[in-house]
Amino acid sequence: MSTLNAVSSSNVVKPKSKSFGKIGRKIATTLGRILILLVTILLCLPVILLPLTTSAPTWVWILLAVVDIALIILQFRFTSVFRSRLGILAGILLVSLIAVLASRSFASTPPITDAQGQPIPGSIATLEKVNINGTEQWITIRRHDVTKPVLLYLGMGGPGGGSFATRALFEPLEDEFVIVAWDEPGTGKSYNGLPIPQLTTQRFVEDAHALTLYVRERFH
Repeated sequence: MSTLNAVSSSNVVKPKSKSFGKIGRKIATTLGRILILLVTILLCLPVILLPLTTSAPTWVWILLAVVDIALIILQFRFTSVFRSRLGILAGILLVSLIAVLASRSFASTPPITDAQGQPIPGSIATLEKVNINGTEQWITIRRHDVTKPVLLYLGMGGPGGGSFATRALFEPLEDEFVIVAWDEPGTGKSYNGLPIPQLTTQRFVEDAHALTLYVRERFH
């Protein structure tokens, strides 16, 4: 009698354990797909932002976008092959790195124009290389009127960031200020301005002070 009970109990328990295992695998698979999707979106951001923040030729952005789309489609075809998914993510990462390099190479700032789209006489919109404490770094200068006070932007950015990527934030102030935005070492066009071990708080303070003195002398 006890043997029959044991057999019947095992027959009842086994299907439940199998069903719990299937549910667990489905949850893990779903979470894995969501994670890969989020990583894919983040990796695609440099390509998405390329035409919005730089003057990169249209064909460069379209080519990188097409490659990203093709890789994303391949992800759906290899949904059950983990190694293939990792290889595809590596490909998307490579495309993103190329987009970051392109954003630095084709960085520029458009002219300041009037309501008719014509450059305003006396206005300046330049992306310039300057020497700060013995290193070559980049600044963006935008102004309607040279006699206005200077507003120096020291904002920190990522490898693909920089003053050319944040220009829209300061457009409303260009009527009242000479906007000078700094690509500090490690960001934007100044990414290679200093070796990474030298990117200390003290060095940033010293460079910001030197840049302030340069701007004061230049704009009197």
